[in-house]
Parts: sequence; structure tokens; C-alpha cells
Amino acid sequence: MRTLIRGALLAATVMTPGALLAQDGGANPDAEAAEEQNSNLIIVTARKTEESIQDVPIAVTAFTSEDLFEQGIQNIEEISRRTPGFIFDTPFGRQFDRPIIRGQANILGDSGVSVFIDNVNVTQSIRSLNFGDIDTIEIIKGPQSALFGRNTYSGAINITTRQPTNDFGGTLSVEVGEDDLYEILGNVRGPIIDDKVFFSISARYYDFESEFDIPSNANPSVGNESSYTVSGTLEVRPTPTWTSKIRLSYNEDDDGHFPIGLLGFPDLNVNVPGGIDLGGVQPFFQGVVPTVAPNPSGAPQIPNVIGEGGGLEREEFFASLNNEFELGEYTLVSTLGYTRERFRDLLDSDGQATTQFGIARIFGPFPAGPVAVGVGLIPFDFTTNDDDLQQTYVAEIRLDSPQDRPFRWRVGGYYFRNEQNDDVLLDAFTPEREAALLANEAAALQEIAAAFGGLFGFNAAGPFDLSPDDPEELIIENYSAFGSVAFDLTDRLTATAELRYADENLRLRVFDRAGGGLATLSDGSPFDVRESFGALTPRFILDFEATPDNLLYASAARGTKPGGFNGAQGFQFGFGTFDEESVWQFELGSKNVFMDGQLVFNAAGFFSALEDYQLTQNLAALGANSTTGSVTANLGDVDIFGLELDGVFSPAALPGLSIGGTYAWTDTNFTSGAEATQGLVFGDDSLVGQELPRQARHQASFFADYEAEFSDNFSTIFSVNGNYLSSRFAQVQNLAETGSSFELDARITFNFGEYVSLAVYGKNLTNEDAPLGVLRFIDPTNGNGSLSVNGTVIQNAFQLAGAGQSRGFQYNNRLSRRFGAILRVQY
Repeated sequence: MRTLIRGALLAATVMTPGALLAQDGGANPDAEAAEEQNSNLIIVTARKTEESIQDVPIAVTAFTSEDLFEQGIQNIEEISRRTPGFIFDTPFGRQFDRPIIRGQANILGDSGVSVFIDNVNVTQSIRSLNFGDIDTIEIIKGPQSALFGRNTYSGAINITTRQPTNDFGGTLSVEVGEDDLYEILGNVRGPIIDDKVFFSISARYYDFESEFDIPSNANPSVGNESSYTVSGTLEVRPTPTWTSKIRLSYNEDDDGHFPIGLLGFPDLNVNVPGGIDLGGVQPFFQGVVPTVAPNPSGAPQIPNVIGEGGGLEREEFFASLNNEFELGEYTLVSTLGYTRERFRDLLDSDGQATTQFGIARIFGPFPAGPVAVGVGLIPFDFTTNDDDLQQTYVAEIRLDSPQDRPFRWRVGGYYFRNEQNDDVLLDAFTPEREAALLANEAAALQEIAAAFGGLFGFNAAGPFDLSPDDPEELIIENYSAFGSVAFDLTDRLTATAELRYADENLRLRVFDRAGGGLATLSDGSPFDVRESFGALTPRFILDFEATPDNLLYASAARGTKPGGFNGAQGFQFGFGTFDEESVWQFELGSKNVFMDGQLVFNAAGFFSALEDYQLTQNLAALGANSTTGSVTANLGDVDIFGLELDGVFSPAALPGLSIGGTYAWTDTNFTSGAEATQGLVFGDDSLVGQELPRQARHQASFFADYEAEFSDNFSTIFSVNGNYLSSRFAQVQNLAETGSSFELDARITFNFGEYVSLAVYGKNLTNEDAPLGVLRFIDPTNGNGSLSVNGTVIQNAFQLAGAGQSRGFQYNNRLSRRFGAILRVQY
């Protein structure tokens, strides 16, 4: 029988036996008894201790393994569609994660959300995470810096994998869907030595041939995805007071080019004040960006270095060791973690189906004698590539007092080290590509000279530098100490104070590829720069149990997003570093169960005051007229107001029926600050009153489930889910936007006894086609009209966007309506 509360909400939900396993400790010896007492609870570790989700005074959305299956959730993006206040963009395929919690969005810099798997902070993408190996996943909202530490500035994603058990069992599922979708998930758990040694092993195979991979597309791999994953956990209990768990996981991804398109210069529909080369106006786009089928370029721009059409290759390795020691009435918990990611990609990011190579105008033209015309040109074909290695080391130790006392405390220490080696695929720059760039330069110079009546033109910017970028090494080290105290002022009123001090040290080195050794800065010194940031992040919580079923709470928390470096390009143009971003968030919340458990309703309201907001700025707009690159800068202060609601009703009069929904309202506004592109576009660089990019003002979802039991061995669950997201602006200019979206999913699950089920599903039944995201970009299409000389459109060049013309808006296509089926066997 389906439980009466659904785990997609900020509410109590079905609790599988595995959900009672502590993320940071051993199996709960009272798990079976607790499940019998109340089968509608989910135990979360949002405060690093086991608590019922309805008792924790924090806004948390949690899902169990059974929730993930019954709701057809297969990735983190689908989690976000069912979680109020959480948006997870996937504009670049399974490459660069961009989670947003409570409006604290970014463009190209780091998100303020960190991910933890079995207590370990992982820094690589989780878009290809094996959801078949998850026991519980928690979206914890609001600053979690005091307890979770580094870069949990707006929230945290806390994942507990399938844990070993003392009983043998497992699951095998096979999914088949449209567009040659195949996924096989398998796991098995059980004892090696009863009550002493246990194991859990999981594996995944996933392959998807995207609807965008069609013969008419110039790129033969658009949207395709493939993954192989294997993982295992071994739990050992050497003594009754010592539990140790070691986990190893390996994942391999091989994806095609992510689907993108470009709304180009000819489609720009508004001239706004500003601009520097167009008589005082800047062409821009205002309104909802329309989409057509994606068609990123293929050969010859993308050689077959990592497969035809480019894309992504990634290898990930994860290891963790968690120990829990019972020291009398006290508990000592330690965590060691290591992750390694090898990342290779090769992309043509302009979104155009062309084999042309763009040549951007930088300055000029100007007469140089009676027959010659000088002009500054720089090549752009927007082929980007990476050959990167990232390694992360994590260590944490903490001591907890007894948790059943009126006064409780915790102290701990934490260490984090992240090593990033950024390089390029040296064999991605073919002689054919370079020859095409040089030929295009010569053609552009000839056109410009002819338009001015000259016999020939020359590139005043000098010869093109076609050599690959120098490799970079970034090392981040974070040391912190943290603690918390909680005191029961009465039997219903509790006050909690948490505090962390963190010291973060960064070191960036750039190496001279040609000469060996370190590259040099503009002042001639070696390119070896260091920076440090210190942060004090408290949180205060007051919670009141009005009745056993009604909790009220208030909290105030400070979070920080670390500062950092902008890489070699940023230092070249004087924008090498940026400061940390900070927030104070104040929250009032209520968690409630009414009508003898038939109705659950939760609400949270918050106000966030952000300082030194980090946002991407275009270097050309900042005056670096020889590049179109971007850097992160601290722009100003932002206020955010928000409200999150969720509810579920399971009427006793209609057994088997559950209906519910969620809603989030998020209002963001700059209260101070300025931005260079804002000045170019409007003639006034003030951001006051502008909304943050990428954040929807309204977010809503609903669901309805009905389970019909036909016999002891056969039942059917009918499920429907809908999710709505209001339009989101591409940038702080608040002009181009995504438009609103609504997707409807449906599912019928046939249960044959306790062990076999067959689910048939349809996703995006509304065939929603609004873009997943929109990004201000450049239109590098040759002859797009942006560069005109004496009335002649130059066919082999375009005007650099920083000079006021060749702006474009890149968008990412959404998958259309699709169907599939999943067969699952439990044993």
C-alpha cells in the first residue's frame, strides 16, 4: 500500500529501511521498530544527526530510493522540478553544474551550492550520478556554512548512497525508451559475516541517442549521452562500539556535443541607449528568445579527437572512509574522502551550422597612405576544448555529546584541498583549421580595403597567435573549525547556536608552454600568485513545538561564497582576483501535520541580504578590446525575499489517493552596484532595481497518485506530475528571457506481488519547447550585417560585441515528448 505522504515535499514521507541508516554512522539498531511505529517518516541528516524531516527546523526536501523510482526521477534536474526554491540548469549538457537555491544565482562562476556524498564534498558534476545507488537525497535550503562548510553559501545537496545491510537482497531494473534510451541498474547487498561485515555493490549502464542526432544536423553527436558506473561499499564492525565504512566508485561518461542554438544579430529587435560604434545605440534582444532545432557546427572545426562531432569524455573516481566510535556516551565521527576527475571536451560553442571561421573587428579601419587600409582583426571560431584534471581531498573529525540531554554540543575540524590542472587538447588545433583562419583574415582585409578604395589592407593588430593557451594550476586549501550548542529552554522550546571559522588559501600558477617553467605577469614577475580569505559563519535557530504535530522555527544564518582568481586572461587585463560574496539570511518556518496525519502543510519565508554579489562581466565591455573573454567581479548588493509552500493530502475516505503540490516565490533586486555591460547597453551602469539572472520569480509543481489494489498479488499506481517555471532573464539587463515553461509527466506502475513491477511513463507530455536556458553571447556568423564599411557588409568578418554590434543570444533546447518503460525486480 502506498504511504500517505510523498517525499518530494518538505514533509514526512515513506521510509525505506535504508533511509534509517545514518549518513555518518552505522545502521540504526532500532530501524525495524521505528519503521513499524511510523512508516511515514524519512530520517534526514541536515544537521549531521538523524532527525525526522518534520522535526528539523530547516527547510529540507528529501527523497528516498523508493520515491525516486515511483516518481520516475533519474537525475538532479528532475529533482529540482519537484523542489520549491531549487533550480538546476543544464545548459551545457552534463558538464558544468549550475544549481540555484533561493535565487542566489551565478552565470559562469561557481555556484553557492555544494554536494556531499556520504559526508564527502564532491567538486565534479553530478549530472551523471547513478540514481539507482541512492538511499536518500536531501536538498537543504539556506546557508549551511556553519555545519557543512565551504561554499554551502545558499544550500547543500546531501546524498546517502545505498548502505550495506545484514540481510541479503537487491534490485535489478531495465529501462527502454524513445531515442534508443537504454539503462540497466543493479545493486545487491548483504552480509559477508553476520553482524560483522556487510557489503553493497551497484552498477549502471546508460545510453541515449538524442532526438537532435538526426541526419540533417551538421554535427553527428548532438545530445547523445553514455555512462558506465560501478561502486561498492564495505561496512565492518570490529567491535560493538566501532563502525567503519569504505566506499569506492568509478564512473565513465562519453557524451556528444550538447544541443545549442543561437538567436543572431539579424534577429535583435531593440536598440537601447549606449553603444560606442553605432551612433549611440546598442542592438539587443528584448523578450522571450525563440528556439529552433539545435545545429552546432561539425567538421572541419571539430576534429575527431574525442569522437566524431566533439563532446565530452570524463572519468571519475570516488573513495571515502567513514568511521564512528562510541566513546561511552559520546560519539566520535571521522571522514576521509578523495575524488578524481579527468575531463576532456571539444566544443563549437557558437551554435551555428557553418564551417566558416569568424574574424572579429577590433579597431579601425584607418587610411595608411594612398593605397593601404589598416584594421585590427582577431580570429574567432569559438571552438573550445579542455584537457583537465581535478583532484579533491577531504578530512573531517567531530565529537558529539549525548543527543538526548537538554544541553547538547558538537566540536569538529575540517580540511579541504582541491587541485585543478587546466590544459587544452593539443591535437584539437589542426593545420586545416589554422589555414582556414588565415585565409578568412586575408579575405576580410581585402574586402575592407576595397570598401575604402584601397588596393590592400593589413592587420594592424599583428599576426595571429594560434598557439594553444598555457596550462594553469589552481590549488585551493580550506582549514576550518566548527561547533554547535543546543539547549532546551523548556520541553517545547529549543535554542541552537552554530559557528564555523574557515581560512581559505589559493595559489594559481601558469606555465609557459613554449619556454618551460613559469609564465610571467605583466610586471615581469613569475606567474605564481596567492590569495587568502577568512570567513566567520554563524547560524542561530529557535524552534518551538506548539503541539506534537506543529513546529515553528526562526533562524538567522550567514554564508559565504569564496573569492578567487580569473585565470591567466583575467590577470592579463587587470581583473585577476575577485572577493568573496556573503549573505545573511533570516527565515521563519512552520511544519505541520493535520487531520490525524491526512494533511501535511509546510511553509517557509525568508529574507536574504547579499553583499559583493559575484557575476560574470565581459572583458571587452570592461575595456579589454582584444578579447571577448569574461571574468567574475563583485558588482554590488542584492535583496531577496522568498516564500516556499508545500502540502499533501491523503484522505482516509479514499484510501490509496494522495494529492499535493509545491510553490515558491522568489523576488530578487539589486540595491546597489554597477556593471560595465549595463553601462554600454543603457548608458548608465547602475544595477539598482534589476533582477538577478537565471532565477524564476514563480515555481510550482503538483502531483496526484492513486493506488488500486486488485488482489494480494497485483496493484496499480497511477501518477501524474506537473511543474511550472516562470520566465527567467538571461542577464542583469533584464531584456532577453527564457519564457515560462510547463511540463506534465504521467506514469502507470503495475506491481506483481512484492518483487516485480513494470512502469510505463510519458515525460513532457505538453511538448514544452521553451529553452532550458539563455545566455548572452556573440553572433560570429560571417556577413551577418554587424560590420558595414561605406555601406558594404563585410562578408568575412563581424563586429566585436564589445564595440556595440555583433551580439547574439545562445539557447539550449529541451527534450520533447517521450515515452518509455521500466521493469524492476527486487529480491
